[in-house]
Amino acid sequence: MKKIFLSALITALVVVCITPVQAQYTLYRNTNDFFNALASTNYATETFAALTPGFVGNPQNFTNSPYGFQANIPGSSFISVESYGGKPALATVVAGQSMVFTNFSPNTRAFGAYLYATDVVILSQPITISLVLSTGPVTPFTTNVGTTDLSDYFFGFIADDPLTIQSLSLSVTNNLAFATASEVTISSVPEPSTYTLLGMGAVALVGYLFRRRRA
Repeated sequence: MKKIFLSALITALVVVCITPVQAQYTLYRNTNDFFNALASTNYATETFAALTPGFVGNPQNFTNSPYGFQANIPGSSFISVESYGGKPALATVVAGQSMVFTNFSPNTRAFGAYLYATDVVILSQPITISLVLSTGPVTPFTTNVGTTDLSDYFFGFIADDPLTIQSLSLSVTNNLAFATASEVTISSVPEPSTYTLLGMGAVALVGYLFRRRRA
């Protein structure tokens, strides 16, 4: 009976470790909810405040040890540094271009930023956000908030443990609009579910072996 119990426990732990997880994430549209979900100060926010307004080389690499990422506009030699709502922002130089965030530091599980599209008048142009996790791309979604209030354009993503974020791209559906991003936050903080399950299993296994030795 003891051998059966031990075998079943070990099998359960192995299954937890190797069972593939479908690409999933949680989307947060409120900054407070996003940072509360991180449940840690273990993150870094890039405000782009150190960049001089105008044009900078493309791509741009940002590092706030131990965190880092790259902003890239495919097919462009430059990134535009602008300001919207009092926040420094990165934008495409040519209307209709896409912006890609990639080369994240290891184990990045959270990404949050103000993501929007600008035209010559307002911020309400539609955007499409495409997220790629360690298990592959998830279904892109298109949103049109339809407001000039920058706070409405926050998007925070936390990948389900143990998945990681590989890239995030921002594109516009209006070829007269410019993909724009400000205040990018990344974090490697995992959700505790898997670690809790593994920990409980390990404790049970150690307890069983200890009782067996005493017997």
